[in-house]
This record gives sequence, C-alpha cells and structure tokens, in this order.
Amino acid sequence: MNFDRMRALLLEQAVQGKLVPQRNDEPAVEQIGEAPKIEPFAIPKKWKWVRLNAVGKVIGGGTPKTGVSAYWNGDIPWITPADLGKNHDQIIYSGAKSITQKGLDESAARLMPKGSIVYSSRAPIGHIAIAGNDLCTNQGCKSFVPESKCISTEWAYYMLIARTSDIQSRASGTTFKEISGKGMGETWISLPPLPEQIRIVTKIEKSFTEINRAEKAYRELQTLTAVLRKKILQEAVMGKLVPQLDGEPAVEQIGDAPEDVPFAIPGKWKWVQLKRLVQSASQKVPDKAFTYIDVSSINGFKITSPKRLDASSAPSRARKIVQSGSVLYSTVRPYLMNVCVIDRVEEETIASTAFATMLCREAIINTFLFYVLISPFFTEYVKSVQRGASYPAITDRDLQRAWIPVPPIEEQRRIVAKVEELMAQVDRLAT
Repeated sequence: MNFDRMRALLLEQAVQGKLVPQRNDEPAVEQIGEAPKIEPFAIPKKWKWVRLNAVGKVIGGGTPKTGVSAYWNGDIPWITPADLGKNHDQIIYSGAKSITQKGLDESAARLMPKGSIVYSSRAPIGHIAIAGNDLCTNQGCKSFVPESKCISTEWAYYMLIARTSDIQSRASGTTFKEISGKGMGETWISLPPLPEQIRIVTKIEKSFTEINRAEKAYRELQTLTAVLRKKILQEAVMGKLVPQLDGEPAVEQIGDAPEDVPFAIPGKWKWVQLKRLVQSASQKVPDKAFTYIDVSSINGFKITSPKRLDASSAPSRARKIVQSGSVLYSTVRPYLMNVCVIDRVEEETIASTAFATMLCREAIINTFLFYVLISPFFTEYVKSVQRGASYPAITDRDLQRAWIPVPPIEEQRRIVAKVEELMAQVDRLAT
C-alpha cells in the first residue's frame, strides 16, 4: 500500500479547497500583492493566489568557518538539509551541530524565530520542518517566516509540501539543483480565509494520524507475515510440516553422509550434498537470438522482465543454458533472494553467470529444492560461506558443497503442496 500517495492526495485536495466545506459567514481573502496571470489550479472564490514573499520573509542561512573552534559547540541549534532528512516529526529543535553567538554574529547564518518553516533548498529540495525554538541553518536551507496575519504557520507548512514539485521545477544548477531565496519567495500558494485554514489543517492532521496508524499496523502485519513465511519454510525443511507416511520408502543415502548435521530430521530422510542432487547447466556463447535472464529479471521469485537479445548484443555474462525445470539461484548478493524455478522454456534461454543454474536429478523435485534454497536454514549457510562485504557472493563450489535435507519424493510433493497452501493464506492475510 502506498501511504505516501495517500498523504499526497489528501494535501492535493486540501490546497484546492476540496477537503472541508466553505462557510458563507467567512469573509473572502483580500488580494495581497499581484495576482497570477495563469492560476496553477482552480481554487474556491473566497481564496486568493499570493506569492510566498507577499505574506512573509524567505531567509537563507550560512556556515561559520569550520576551522574556528570559537564558532562551534555553542547553544544555538544549527540545521542542515541532512538534519531535516533525518527528522521525521513536523517540529525540529536541533541538528547534529550547534554554533555559538560569535559564530552567528560573524557568519551569514541568521537566527530564525520559533515557528519559522525550515526548508531544504538543495541536496535535496523539499525536506521541511517547523522550528520548535529559535535556531539557524546553513546555506542549504531557506527559512520562511510568516508575517501576515492572514496565514498560519501550519497552513504555510502544508502548502510548501504541496508546492514542492513546483519549487523543484524552478530550481537551477549543474552539480545539484537549488532554489534561490528569490525563487523560493516567488512561489505561488493558495490562501483560504484564516478560519478555513485552521479547519483544513485540523482535518489534515486528523487524517494524517489515521494514515500513520494504518501504516504502522500495515508494517507490523508485514513483519508478522515475514516471520510466518520463514517459520513455514523452516518447518518444511525440518520435516515438521506434514506427517510422514508408513508406506513411503526411506531415501537411500546418496554419496557420503555428513559427520555433523545442522538439525535432526525424520528417520526416512537423508542429508545429501547439493552436488549429488543437481546437474549444473552447460554453457555456451550465444549464436542466435535468445531470451536473457539476469539478476534484475527476477522479482518475487518469478521471471518478470526477461530480455530478448540478438547474439551480437549478448553481454559477456550471458552463458548459462536454461532448460525447462531449471532452478536459478543468484550467487551474487544472495541476500536479495533472486531465486526461481523455470517451469517451461520454449525458445533458447540463457542466464547470467551470476546464477547457479541447476537441473534436479531423480532424488529431488525442483519446487522442493526451491523452498530449501529460500529457507532460513539455507540462508544462514550462505551467510557463513559468502565472501565480500560490499558485494557479497557465494561461489558455485561452496553452493554445491551445501548439505540439504532430502525427504522421500512423495513427501516432497506433499510438503510443496502444504507450503503453497500456507503461503497463500499468509498472502491473503498480508493484503
């Protein structure tokens, strides 16, 4: 669910006069300064379009010399765009640094009164908060100080949020975009009668509280469902998800048995190294048009964006032949869980060498292997052998050496069916 979009739509209605009804007993707003030749959007008759600088002052900030210790670690809060970005409340009181009165007096920094609206004017444009006390900012912020009795601080705050896309469109710069103080002041804002501003702000804040509550509940539900999915998969690979049946034959040991096992499994199951259960895909240099699967092609354990390429435009990593029934496991950044089963291949398909591309032998079915590969147990194994901090990866050799639990074939099918049933229930819960 897109809660940010909900908030944006609510503000859009608010600044267009569609959130609360207008009252006949409220006087119309008088025009302050010039009127726009073309209104940005339609507003009620009693409202007016005004420039921001017609109802207050736009003031820039500054930075005392960093090499002068007498300027820093004082009692005056000093706000930067980074501080605004880290602040998740409507009000801001302080930032990571503070300055002294001497630093304020001998720099371009200006002391902004409580109630000023602090707005990041670059890197990026649009972080915003209301000053909860007197403070100052660096040059990456523009502060708006309401001066007219016809505009409330809270209305100006929400109006600037709603007009951020307009402000961004008028910014300039090569290294990064920035809105100047003059450009900020020329921003057109819609202005309702003051009593209506108060009613709209009250409605906005009540609605935002409800949206925030819903978002929190949704996040908690997502966390819960993630835990449930992991629990289902772990129970599946441990033999606790479906009952074992007396009539099913035990799995024969394939290859050597491990000296130590990660956990106990049912008596008919066996621990087997992955290399004994799968056949690795052959490789080739593409010589004709083909469907290419790279890591970005997988989303939600499904192929969502394969690429159709000519042999002449084949990437150097396009080498691994994909057949029907193949299991693909990304060995690059495995924490992203780019894993999937390819049910059917109807035309030549080649995967990136970033994948371990496997065909299952008789002892294991591909869907059961898939659930093993995405289980918490296997994820922990991968974490223990992967290399690289910024770009973690697991080698095909280390992947093949992994020990995995193998139930009888028919039990594998029952486990897969049960996992899919339970996952569908969790999905319904999550939505």
